[in-house]
Amino acid sequence: MNKKITLAIVRDPKCSPEILSKLLDPDCSTKTMKKLLKKKENKRKIFPYISKDYEESVDNYVLHTVLFCAAQNPNCPSKTLQMVVERGKNNDIASVAVTNPKCPPETLKIAVERDKDSDIAWFAAKNPNCPPEVLVNVLRKEEDNKASQGAVSNTNCPPKALQTVVERGKDDEVSRYAARNPNCPPEALRMVIERGEDNIVSRYASENPNCPLKTLIMRLERGKSDYVSHVAAANRNCPPQARLQWLISTGQIKTPDLSKHDVQVIKDYNKPDEEWERFKRMVEDE
Repeated sequence: MNKKITLAIVRDPKCSPEILSKLLDPDCSTKTMKKLLKKKENKRKIFPYISKDYEESVDNYVLHTVLFCAAQNPNCPSKTLQMVVERGKNNDIASVAVTNPKCPPETLKIAVERDKDSDIAWFAAKNPNCPPEVLVNVLRKEEDNKASQGAVSNTNCPPKALQTVVERGKDDEVSRYAARNPNCPPEALRMVIERGEDNIVSRYASENPNCPLKTLIMRLERGKSDYVSHVAAANRNCPPQARLQWLISTGQIKTPDLSKHDVQVIKDYNKPDEEWERFKRMVEDE
Protein backbone atom coordinates (compact mmCIF):
# COMPACT_ATOMS: atom_id res chain seq x y z
CA MET A 1 0.00 0.00 0.00
CA ASN A 2 1.26 3.47 -0.82
CA LYS A 3 2.57 5.30 2.28
CA LYS A 4 0.63 8.51 1.64
CA ILE A 5 -2.61 6.63 1.04
CA THR A 6 -2.09 4.54 4.17
CA LEU A 7 -1.61 7.61 6.33
CA ALA A 8 -4.57 9.33 4.72
CA ILE A 9 -6.70 6.36 5.69
CA VAL A 10 -6.07 6.52 9.43
CA ARG A 11 -6.06 10.32 9.54
CA ASP A 12 -9.45 10.61 7.91
CA PRO A 13 -12.18 11.41 10.48
CA LYS A 14 -14.42 8.99 8.55
CA CYS A 15 -12.12 6.13 9.44
CA SER A 16 -14.06 3.27 11.00
CA PRO A 17 -13.68 3.07 14.82
CA GLU A 18 -13.57 -0.69 14.43
CA ILE A 19 -10.53 -0.47 12.16
CA LEU A 20 -8.76 1.97 14.47
CA SER A 21 -9.36 -0.32 17.45
CA LYS A 22 -7.96 -3.33 15.61
CA LEU A 23 -4.88 -1.43 14.49
CA LEU A 24 -4.11 -0.28 18.04
CA ASP A 25 -4.67 -3.68 19.58
CA PRO A 26 -1.28 -4.71 21.05
CA ASP A 27 -2.00 -8.29 19.97
CA CYS A 28 -2.31 -7.19 16.36
CA SER A 29 0.80 -8.29 14.47
CA THR A 30 2.44 -6.46 11.59
CA LYS A 31 1.20 -9.13 9.24
CA THR A 32 -2.36 -8.71 10.52
CA MET A 33 -2.13 -4.93 10.10
CA LYS A 34 -1.10 -5.30 6.49
CA LYS A 35 -3.96 -7.67 5.80
CA LEU A 36 -6.36 -5.36 7.60
CA LEU A 37 -5.38 -2.40 5.46
CA LYS A 38 -5.37 -4.49 2.31
CA LYS A 39 -8.87 -5.97 2.49
CA LYS A 40 -11.20 -4.57 -0.11
CA GLU A 41 -14.14 -4.39 2.26
CA ASN A 42 -12.04 -2.36 4.70
CA LYS A 43 -11.01 0.03 1.98
CA ARG A 44 -14.61 1.13 1.70
CA LYS A 45 -15.04 1.38 5.48
CA ILE A 46 -11.80 3.21 6.11
CA PHE A 47 -11.60 5.50 3.14
CA PRO A 48 -14.69 5.29 0.88
CA TYR A 49 -13.18 7.31 -1.96
CA ILE A 50 -9.80 5.58 -2.07
CA SER A 51 -8.41 4.56 -5.45
CA LYS A 52 -8.59 0.83 -6.17
CA ASP A 53 -5.41 0.61 -8.19
CA TYR A 54 -2.53 0.77 -5.71
CA GLU A 55 0.04 -1.77 -4.56
CA GLU A 56 1.02 -2.91 -1.09
CA SER A 57 4.22 -1.28 0.16
CA VAL A 58 3.76 -0.92 3.91
CA ASP A 59 6.97 -1.21 5.94
CA ASN A 60 7.45 -1.12 9.71
CA TYR A 61 8.11 2.63 9.71
CA VAL A 62 4.86 3.36 7.95
CA LEU A 63 2.95 1.04 10.26
CA HIS A 64 4.39 2.82 13.30
CA THR A 65 3.31 6.14 11.82
CA VAL A 66 -0.09 4.60 11.11
CA LEU A 67 -0.45 3.79 14.81
CA PHE A 68 0.42 7.39 15.67
CA CYS A 69 -2.30 8.67 13.35
CA ALA A 70 -4.79 6.08 14.57
CA ALA A 71 -4.27 7.17 18.19
CA GLN A 72 -4.78 10.82 17.17
CA ASN A 73 -7.92 10.19 15.13
CA PRO A 74 -10.95 11.78 16.86
CA ASN A 75 -12.97 8.75 15.77
CA CYS A 76 -10.84 6.43 17.88
CA PRO A 77 -13.00 4.81 20.61
CA SER A 78 -12.38 5.87 24.21
CA LYS A 79 -11.97 2.27 25.34
CA THR A 80 -9.22 1.75 22.77
CA LEU A 81 -7.37 4.86 23.93
CA GLN A 82 -7.69 3.69 27.51
CA MET A 83 -6.22 0.31 26.58
CA VAL A 84 -3.32 1.93 24.72
CA VAL A 85 -2.42 4.17 27.67
CA GLU A 86 -2.76 1.50 30.35
CA ARG A 87 -0.74 -1.09 28.43
CA GLY A 88 1.68 1.21 26.71
CA LYS A 89 2.86 2.99 29.86
CA ASN A 90 5.34 5.60 28.60
CA ASN A 91 5.76 4.64 24.96
CA ASP A 92 5.30 7.17 22.18
CA ILE A 93 1.96 5.79 20.97
CA ALA A 94 0.51 6.21 24.46
CA SER A 95 1.85 9.78 24.54
CA VAL A 96 -0.18 10.50 21.41
CA ALA A 97 -3.27 8.73 22.75
CA VAL A 98 -3.49 11.02 25.81
CA THR A 99 -3.71 14.07 23.53
CA ASN A 100 -6.86 12.71 21.90
CA PRO A 101 -9.99 14.69 22.92
CA LYS A 102 -11.79 11.37 23.44
CA CYS A 103 -9.30 10.10 25.99
CA PRO A 104 -11.30 9.43 29.21
CA PRO A 105 -10.60 11.62 32.27
CA GLU A 106 -9.86 8.58 34.46
CA THR A 107 -7.27 7.41 31.93
CA LEU A 108 -5.63 10.83 31.92
CA LYS A 109 -5.50 10.72 35.70
CA ILE A 110 -3.64 7.41 35.56
CA ALA A 111 -1.20 8.76 32.98
CA VAL A 112 -0.45 11.88 35.02
CA GLU A 113 0.10 10.08 38.31
CA ARG A 114 1.98 7.04 36.97
CA ASP A 115 5.24 8.81 36.16
CA LYS A 116 5.13 12.55 36.79
CA ASP A 117 8.37 13.27 34.95
CA SER A 118 7.49 11.54 31.68
CA ASP A 119 6.31 12.91 28.35
CA ILE A 120 3.02 11.08 28.68
CA ALA A 121 2.36 12.88 31.98
CA TRP A 122 3.02 16.23 30.28
CA PHE A 123 0.60 15.57 27.42
CA ALA A 124 -2.06 14.04 29.69
CA ALA A 125 -1.96 17.02 32.07
CA LYS A 126 -2.38 19.43 29.14
CA ASN A 127 -5.43 17.62 27.77
CA PRO A 128 -8.57 19.77 28.35
CA ASN A 129 -10.34 16.61 29.56
CA CYS A 130 -7.95 16.22 32.47
CA PRO A 131 -9.99 16.80 35.68
CA PRO A 132 -9.13 20.08 37.49
CA GLU A 133 -8.79 18.24 40.79
CA VAL A 134 -6.04 16.09 39.25
CA LEU A 135 -4.19 19.23 38.17
CA VAL A 136 -4.51 20.76 41.63
CA ASN A 137 -3.26 17.59 43.34
CA VAL A 138 -0.19 17.51 41.10
CA LEU A 139 0.67 21.13 41.89
CA ARG A 140 0.30 20.70 45.65
CA LYS A 141 3.58 18.81 45.79
CA GLU A 142 5.44 21.88 44.51
CA GLU A 143 7.62 19.86 42.16
CA ASP A 144 9.12 21.12 38.91
CA ASN A 145 8.33 18.03 36.84
CA LYS A 146 6.62 17.49 33.49
CA ALA A 147 3.25 16.69 35.04
CA SER A 148 3.29 20.02 36.90
CA GLN A 149 4.40 21.90 33.80
CA GLY A 150 1.58 20.36 31.79
CA ALA A 151 -0.92 21.12 34.55
CA VAL A 152 -0.18 24.86 34.65
CA SER A 153 -0.25 24.95 30.84
CA ASN A 154 -3.79 23.57 30.80
CA THR A 155 -6.36 26.30 30.11
CA ASN A 156 -8.70 24.54 32.54
CA CYS A 157 -6.26 24.86 35.43
CA PRO A 158 -8.04 26.73 38.28
CA PRO A 159 -6.89 30.36 38.71
CA LYS A 160 -6.26 29.83 42.43
CA ALA A 161 -3.86 26.99 41.67
CA LEU A 162 -1.98 29.17 39.19
CA GLN A 163 -1.78 32.01 41.70
CA THR A 164 -0.41 29.66 44.36
CA VAL A 165 2.36 28.62 41.97
CA VAL A 166 3.53 32.14 41.09
CA GLU A 167 3.33 33.23 44.73
CA ARG A 168 6.23 30.90 45.51
CA GLY A 169 8.55 33.48 43.98
CA LYS A 170 10.50 31.00 41.86
CA ASP A 171 11.71 31.29 38.29
CA ASP A 172 11.36 27.59 37.43
CA GLU A 173 9.53 26.10 34.45
CA VAL A 174 6.31 25.55 36.39
CA SER A 175 6.15 29.21 37.49
CA ARG A 176 6.85 30.37 33.95
CA TYR A 177 4.05 28.33 32.41
CA ALA A 178 1.70 29.47 35.17
CA ALA A 179 2.45 33.16 34.50
CA ARG A 180 1.81 32.56 30.81
CA ASN A 181 -1.56 30.84 31.30
CA PRO A 182 -4.48 33.13 30.26
CA ASN A 183 -6.31 31.99 33.42
CA CYS A 184 -3.64 33.42 35.71
CA PRO A 185 -5.34 36.10 37.89
CA PRO A 186 -4.37 39.77 37.32
CA GLU A 187 -3.46 40.12 41.00
CA ALA A 188 -0.93 37.29 40.71
CA LEU A 189 0.62 38.84 37.61
CA ARG A 190 0.84 42.23 39.33
CA MET A 191 2.65 40.65 42.26
CA VAL A 192 5.19 39.01 39.96
CA ILE A 193 6.02 42.24 38.11
CA GLU A 194 6.19 44.33 41.28
CA ARG A 195 9.14 42.24 42.42
CA GLY A 196 11.12 44.24 39.88
CA GLU A 197 13.06 41.26 38.58
CA ASP A 198 14.20 40.84 34.99
CA ASN A 199 13.63 37.08 34.77
CA ILE A 200 11.59 34.83 32.51
CA VAL A 201 8.58 34.48 34.80
CA SER A 202 8.32 38.29 34.91
CA ARG A 203 8.52 38.45 31.13
CA TYR A 204 5.66 35.99 30.75
CA ALA A 205 3.62 37.92 33.31
CA SER A 206 4.16 41.15 31.36
CA GLU A 207 3.12 39.39 28.17
CA ASN A 208 -0.09 37.93 29.62
CA PRO A 209 -3.25 39.69 28.33
CA ASN A 210 -4.59 39.59 31.92
CA CYS A 211 -1.77 41.81 33.16
CA PRO A 212 -3.35 44.93 34.76
CA LEU A 213 -3.03 48.22 32.92
CA LYS A 214 -1.61 50.02 35.97
CA THR A 215 1.00 47.31 36.40
CA LEU A 216 2.25 47.73 32.83
CA ILE A 217 2.45 51.50 33.28
CA MET A 218 4.24 51.09 36.61
CA ARG A 219 6.87 48.86 35.02
CA LEU A 220 7.51 51.36 32.22
CA GLU A 221 7.68 54.34 34.60
CA ARG A 222 10.78 52.80 36.14
CA GLY A 223 12.56 54.08 33.02
CA LYS A 224 14.61 50.93 32.45
CA SER A 225 15.33 49.35 29.09
CA ASP A 226 15.36 45.75 30.38
CA TYR A 227 13.69 42.84 28.65
CA VAL A 228 10.61 42.81 30.91
CA SER A 229 9.95 46.47 30.10
CA HIS A 230 10.23 45.76 26.39
CA VAL A 231 7.66 42.97 26.74
CA ALA A 232 5.36 45.21 28.81
CA ALA A 233 5.56 47.92 26.16
CA ALA A 234 4.66 45.36 23.50
CA ASN A 235 1.58 44.19 25.43
CA ARG A 236 -1.54 45.10 23.45
CA ASN A 237 -3.14 46.53 26.59
CA CYS A 238 -0.31 48.99 27.16
CA PRO A 239 -1.45 52.60 26.56
CA PRO A 240 0.33 54.28 23.60
CA GLN A 241 1.16 57.33 25.74
CA ALA A 242 2.91 55.20 28.38
CA ARG A 243 4.81 53.33 25.67
CA LEU A 244 5.90 56.55 23.98
CA GLN A 245 7.01 58.13 27.24
CA TRP A 246 9.05 55.04 28.05
CA LEU A 247 10.72 55.14 24.62
CA ILE A 248 11.67 58.77 25.23
CA SER A 249 12.84 58.29 28.84
CA THR A 250 15.06 55.35 27.88
CA GLY A 251 16.63 57.26 24.98
CA GLN A 252 15.27 54.99 22.29
CA ILE A 253 13.76 58.00 20.51
CA LYS A 254 14.47 61.69 20.84
CA THR A 255 11.91 64.43 21.31
CA PRO A 256 12.52 67.26 18.83
CA ASP A 257 13.06 70.74 20.24
CA LEU A 258 9.70 72.30 19.37
CA SER A 259 11.06 75.83 19.88
CA LYS A 260 13.12 75.34 16.73
CA HIS A 261 10.15 74.25 14.65
CA ASP A 262 7.77 77.00 13.60
CA VAL A 263 4.96 74.93 12.18
CA GLN A 264 3.11 77.97 10.76
CA VAL A 265 6.18 79.17 8.87
CA ILE A 266 6.71 75.65 7.53
CA LYS A 267 3.15 75.62 6.20
CA ASP A 268 3.45 79.11 4.68
CA TYR A 269 6.61 78.30 2.75
CA ASN A 270 5.49 74.78 1.96
CA LYS A 271 8.77 73.36 3.29
CA PRO A 272 8.12 70.20 5.32
CA ASP A 273 10.23 69.83 8.45
CA GLU A 274 11.44 66.22 8.28
CA GLU A 275 12.34 65.90 11.97
CA TRP A 276 8.98 67.24 13.11
CA GLU A 277 7.03 65.09 10.67
CA ARG A 278 8.96 61.98 11.71
CA PHE A 279 8.11 62.58 15.37
CA LYS A 280 4.42 63.11 14.56
CA ARG A 281 4.30 59.85 12.61
CA MET A 282 5.94 58.04 15.51
CA VAL A 283 3.30 59.29 17.92
CA GLU A 284 0.51 58.37 15.52
CA ASP A 285 1.92 54.87 15.00
CA GLU A 286 2.07 54.31 18.73
